Amino acid sequence: MIAELAAMHPTLPMVFAGNRKLANRYAMQFFATCSARMESAQLSLVSEADASYDAVPVEQQVRDAVLAWPEGGFATADLAAGFSATPSRRIHRVLGELEAEGLVERVGRGRGLRWKKKTAATPGLSARD
Repeated sequence: MIAELAAMHPTLPMVFAGNRKLANRYAMQFFATCSARMESAQLSLVSEADASYDAVPVEQQVRDAVLAWPEGGFATADLAAGFSATPSRRIHRVLGELEAEGLVERVGRGRGLRWKKKTAATPGLSARD
């Protein structure tokens, strides 16, 4: 391990404090590592984007999924199941933004919290008006 470290960082000063047998082993590993590193192909920089790269931000994907959700409401866990690699705080932030825009509303509290899309018939008016 020390030989690999020394080969990767030749300017790093290292002091070997062991016996002759360990020093010989260290030297063999050091030169083997240097040789392998010189013979291996060096990595090149990425010159173009990967074709599988999805340019749509995850926030937009969550937003589209919420707006395309069938009527009847959904729990946050239902939405999060489709975005398992996305942290829950990002999903909650998108839901909060949609709520602030008046596109969704909270129904219930705590574990029973569900989200429903608001109808576009009379935005801003309550049922009492």
